Amino acid sequence: MPDGAPDYLSMYEKMGDIAATLRVVKHDTANNSAKLDALGTLVISQGHVAADVEKLKGEVQELKDEKNRRDGAISLGEWIVKIVPWLVGGGAFAVIAKMIGMGT
Repeated sequence: MPDGAPDYLSMYEKMGDIAATLRVVKHDTANNSAKLDALGTLVISQGHVAADVEKLKGEVQELKDEKNRRDGAISLGEWIVKIVPWLVGGGAFAVIAKMIGMGT
């Protein structure tokens, strides 16, 4: 080829490379688009998770409150069970002391 004349063969090769690159980019874009669509569908289908978490937090708080009420009732019951023998013992001592004349 004479100097200064365009090299058409080289230009066609470069155009072919560009076309192939564009095909790859187009394919990758479509592939990524499909992946994003699937991800979007998944995110939308999981939208109820935040509401479920709040609902479960409320239920956990209710269970904690119920446990605290039970613990309080058990503590009161334990206190009564511990104090009754002392009351019975004190009453019995007072009756015995009265019987033998110590409390006149």
